[in-house]
Amino acid sequence: MKIQLICGIVLCLLTVILYAGGEPTQISTDANYRSWGWNSVVMKNGVISVATMPEIGARIMEYNLGEHPFLFVNPSELGKTHTPNQSQWYNYGGYKVWPAPQAVWNWPPPAILDAGPWTAQIIDNTQDSVSVFVASQKETWNKTPNLSMERRTVIYRGSSRVKIEQSIINEGAKTVNWSVWDVSQCIVNHPNEKDFENFWIYFPIKTEDSVFGDQGVKTSDNFKSKAWKGEVAPGIYGVNFRPDNVKIFADSPEGWIAYVDEREGFAYVKVFDIFEGQDYPDDGARNEVWVQGSPYYCEVEVVSPIWPISAGGKITFVENWYASKANGPVLAVNHVGLVETHLAFDPVTGHLYGLYGIFHEGFANISFLNASESMVGESSDFPVSPLQKLEIDQVISVPETAVSALVNIYDPSGDFIGTVDRVPAANLTRVFQNKPPKQFALKQNFPNPFNPTTTIECVIEKFDHVRLSLVNITGAEVATLVDDWMSPGSHQIIWNGSNYPAGIYTVRLESSSRESDLIKIVLLK
Repeated sequence: MKIQLICGIVLCLLTVILYAGGEPTQISTDANYRSWGWNSVVMKNGVISVATMPEIGARIMEYNLGEHPFLFVNPSELGKTHTPNQSQWYNYGGYKVWPAPQAVWNWPPPAILDAGPWTAQIIDNTQDSVSVFVASQKETWNKTPNLSMERRTVIYRGSSRVKIEQSIINEGAKTVNWSVWDVSQCIVNHPNEKDFENFWIYFPIKTEDSVFGDQGVKTSDNFKSKAWKGEVAPGIYGVNFRPDNVKIFADSPEGWIAYVDEREGFAYVKVFDIFEGQDYPDDGARNEVWVQGSPYYCEVEVVSPIWPISAGGKITFVENWYASKANGPVLAVNHVGLVETHLAFDPVTGHLYGLYGIFHEGFANISFLNASESMVGESSDFPVSPLQKLEIDQVISVPETAVSALVNIYDPSGDFIGTVDRVPAANLTRVFQNKPPKQFALKQNFPNPFNPTTTIECVIEKFDHVRLSLVNITGAEVATLVDDWMSPGSHQIIWNGSNYPAGIYTVRLESSSRESDLIKIVLLK
């Protein structure tokens, strides 16, 4: 049964056209891609671009959604190649793989694996997928002897997915034990700015039974850095970049970690398997974040368990990357998309709400299932793309027999990809009651006029960096009341004007997403 929609789906960038099946995948070589000065293997599909540089340890130096870059490229190393030596590390940026635990080799990384030339071979080249296979030389350093690495990287038609098969090979005569440790160096400021407040990393934490105690994480600085924001949503930890040269470790119960440019609304997500009961490096860490002081970047890191590698054998750790338009906090991730706001129903207006980043081109619908998992209601279809944020805001009747509401995603041919969100029907209204107000505003202070204190209330629609300042009648800013990230909802700030002259002041509320509001207040003496 179809449910009649009274108003449709609100989509950003409605001018994006979804061609049936999406653009074909393409792979090519380029001797000077983007004028960076390295030989490159470049894969594209009209949604993403991925560029691998075999000459510099086969780093992936580009993963872009459309034209939006995620990976840091060090301008001081552009076009350079170096003869590997164990006395120096060459910081190119991008993505690479090292063997872990780091404690075995300390620093710098194994030079041949990290910066030596790798071979590259195009393996698959069809309209639906393309892939490149890269392989290193054998490492000679005595702390990681006889190791080599290989990687197969695949992209797919109509998707932001990048499948990465990362392998360590033991070319020695004895069994050794290693973990696959992948590191993505990501951008943390916009060009010519130091807007660090806009760059966040989110990951799930264990709220019980974490090897790192009640906080579910440990840090290299005993939580001194302001980068560590703690639990920004139930079970979700937030890191806001600061150039502090410190690291955080987590034993996440779910295999995902998300990097978000909050100002532009772009998310880069790694999805990986968790191996419960197996030994991980770094006291049990499964994912890690490093915040770098100079040059500015953060590292989004994932590690496999420590596995034995027999003589002549290898271990392989598979990871999938995805990207979409989205903001944080990221509440959930799977291979279909990410959840920014779970489905919620307003019984007064009959509106159903939800906010998502989708990883594939195609279409979506909302379906309702009864206790037997049979469909008892379904919306019409609406287009989705990684290049569009999906905002559901529609009037719809929830069937009385429904026990679950699902947001399902299909490819352009109508084949089912998966479900990005599933909410018990009984919880839809409960979720809505906790939904933040859809506004960004200052309410008039009380009392007004006042002497000497007054309460200023602001309403924040989403988790955002907020600045609340006070301006006098000449236009000069005389006080900053708030300059920090704030959670959605209503916030009250008490201001004491004892040390300020009487007069009319303007209170200015601004957010990193460029929203603003003003009120006038009157201080009497």
